Amino acid sequence: MQQQQDSQPKWLNKESIGVFLISHPSIEIRNDEIFLSIRVHPKSSVNRIDVSDFSIDIYVKEPADKGKANRSVLSCLSKTFKIPSSSLSISRGLKSRNKIIVIKDQNSDLLLKKIIGKHF
Repeated sequence: MQQQQDSQPKWLNKESIGVFLISHPSIEIRNDEIFLSIRVHPKSSVNRIDVSDFSIDIYVKEPADKGKANRSVLSCLSKTFKIPSSSLSISRGLKSRNKIIVIKDQNSDLLLKKIIGKHF
């Protein structure tokens, strides 16, 4: 007889008080800021965010030309997670496909639940 598998991703643990502890390799929390390590795929057919057990990939329609893809990444994150674009910034990788996105938000726990809930 097979055991039922847990539907939660391997990197997500939930304490009894309901606070999410993240051990995903692409998500880091420092103070009230969330750092997302992402890989951008410009000139895609659709805008979308893929979160797997090991990475966060963001596909955007815009080309990597004069910051168009960077603006599209921030816009995609803002719309998907319903946070103001003023809370988002690129701290590393302005001219690279690998980027670090900083999210400054009042409620990190709620934002993490949004990130997790949208994709799992």
